[in-house]
Amino acid sequence: MGDFTADWLGLREPLDARSRDAGLLRLLGTWAGGRSGLRILDLGCGSGANLRVLAPALGANQRWTALDHDPALLARLPGELAGPGWRALVSPLEAGLTELDAVDGGAAPDLVTGSALLDLVSQDWLAGLVERYRGSAFYFALSVEDRVALAPAHPADDAVLEAFAADLRRDKGLGPALGGRAPAVAERLLQAAGHRVAAATSDWQLAEGDEALAEAWLRGVAAADAVFNEVEESTLMHWQETHLSAIAAGRSRILVGHRDLLALPV
Repeated sequence: MGDFTADWLGLREPLDARSRDAGLLRLLGTWAGGRSGLRILDLGCGSGANLRVLAPALGANQRWTALDHDPALLARLPGELAGPGWRALVSPLEAGLTELDAVDGGAAPDLVTGSALLDLVSQDWLAGLVERYRGSAFYFALSVEDRVALAPAHPADDAVLEAFAADLRRDKGLGPALGGRAPAVAERLLQAAGHRVAAATSDWQLAEGDEALAEAWLRGVAAADAVFNEVEESTLMHWQETHLSAIAAGRSRILVGHRDLLALPV
């Protein structure tokens, strides 16, 4: 599924939190508000960023199964979170996304959630997830879309970004990844399963104050296999150095398209 370091996850967490669509969070909170308790499955939970945002919004008594394949990230999770009117008990589960039978013996949770996840999985895997948990609600935040805008512009922007979009569709261990198609595919699958679906943009808008994340993201784009292989080396180096210079000078503006998705069973 790919490796995500604690440093990278920590770097992006503040921007992720402010980029999420507040309206969908309120809808999810309203749905959860009429329940005496919630069982929640957090897929690819990392170090718990999704948990930290959602738990205060969900109220009630929450029991989280936080699933990730990386024990070092799972070790960073709290065993319990609490605030006014809510309490969340957290059970870390070291498992990959193909090991869902390990989750509560296969019993369906009330809510299946994940952040920055759907672009990594295949359509077949996602279809199987929707079918498996047909009676559950789904909330997926910050799924990448194929929308990126860089300013100031560089002549190689289109070539680099097209190669990067293709790289996102590489097999991450679950079949050809959806990449930037993920939000549209997920919305279609969930609607077909009978869910009421709402979606909203949650774009990253990297500007002043986001220099460290902007630089890390840009270097990650340049290092992607498809980009490195398809874009001529000197062109790629000039592209990277030009944008890094703009970031350092405070002149850079980067938009990376993301989308949030909430699906409630009828």
